[in-house]
Amino acid sequence: MLPQVDLLLIHHPTSPLCNSSDQIALTWAAMQDALAKNLSRAIGVSNFKRTDLDALMAATTTTVTPAVNQIMLHIDSVDKDTIAWCLAHGVTVEAYSPLGHPDSGGAPVYNLTKVVQIAKAHKVTGAQVALRWLVQQGFPFVTASGTTEYNKEDLDVFSFELTDTEMDTLNNL
Repeated sequence: MLPQVDLLLIHHPTSPLCNSSDQIALTWAAMQDALAKNLSRAIGVSNFKRTDLDALMAATTTTVTPAVNQIMLHIDSVDKDTIAWCLAHGVTVEAYSPLGHPDSGGAPVYNLTKVVQIAKAHKVTGAQVALRWLVQQGFPFVTASGTTEYNKEDLDVFSFELTDTEMDTLNNL
């Protein structure tokens, strides 16, 4: 039996079985109980917007602020309002789909012209630039790759640093 999980998340504020403020509050109360019983090291949410976070924190049963809000975050998708709320409340913003979300019709950010230009200047890949952009802002990220080469590449984001000008360019895409 697994004695403890590192992080327990509510996956989405509108999932089929947990799709109202009351259901989310009940789920969060159970997660707070798991945290109190040391069954989880931390509890958090995923895909919560500012309004969802406000509703969660307004629930009478909420006593613990989420440790993490895992959101889609990449160069071409930045929810500044939600990020500002999280930062103001001490919630870590963790990026998923940090290279874009082509399955949803978007282009991978590592192929964007400005990203490719910056990558060439540093002799790295566009994916490394996209991940470094997150690192320099203090956002942890999760990636998924089926190849050792890409996994090594994803980890090699500390051998270079983006300039302020490059960060500004990426922030304004």
